[in-house]
Amino acid sequence: MIYDLPTDDAPIDQGDIIDGCPVLHVASFNVDDFETESESLEIEGSFCRVVVLSQTCDLANHKITMATVALIGLPEPYETE
Repeated sequence: MIYDLPTDDAPIDQGDIIDGCPVLHVASFNVDDFETESESLEIEGSFCRVVVLSQTCDLANHKITMATVALIGLPEPYETE
């Protein structure tokens, strides 16, 4: 088997694939408003399928509080069956 499904209490490792991971992204931002502290920054969130990029040793030793991830595949509205 190429991929094992870890138990719910297993630690997160580099290379793990996580379905339904909450991810924040910038929905809109006007660079012209950057200097004026305008409210032009809009953040949205979605649940995505991701792969963990952070190193396992940093996660295991609690050197980081957030993992770096990369999206896998296309966002849901663009997926085809």
